[in-house]
Amino acid sequence: MICSRVYNMDMNERHDISPSTALLNDAIASGKVCLMRLDRALEQIGLSSDKFWVLQAVAISSEEVTVTHLAECMGTVKSNVTPMLDPLEKDDLIRRNRSTEDRRLVHIEITGYGKAQYERGRHIFDDVNQSLQSAFSTAELQTFQAFLKRLILTRRQ
Repeated sequence: MICSRVYNMDMNERHDISPSTALLNDAIASGKVCLMRLDRALEQIGLSSDKFWVLQAVAISSEEVTVTHLAECMGTVKSNVTPMLDPLEKDDLIRRNRSTEDRRLVHIEITGYGKAQYERGRHIFDDVNQSLQSAFSTAELQTFQAFLKRLILTRRQ
């Protein structure tokens, strides 16, 4: 029987898995590798990928950002986002403000320091992305990106 192999990130071991679960295992492992590389690179400016995603969502939004909006952008629920905001606010990267019209709403804005850190993080993101892309030919990248887009589209199913 031909089996794919999965890499266990915590134990540095590989385990045989069935071909029927290979796609999911490989997709998860690939995502983890990419996030680990990004986290390692962002550490130099005191950010993590989670902090970077929040800063990016707030920095590029054309509308006022709420916790609900952030949760939607990040594909999670509000209860997961709120604890992420505390360290960002503590580090003066964001500010939370209660809406004057609706006290239930909390608007999140990026600070000047947060914008600067986001820009630094964006350059690091671009460097990591370029490094990852350098392992593939242009044709391989196009095929890979087409596969990833199809996989992402399955999210709606």
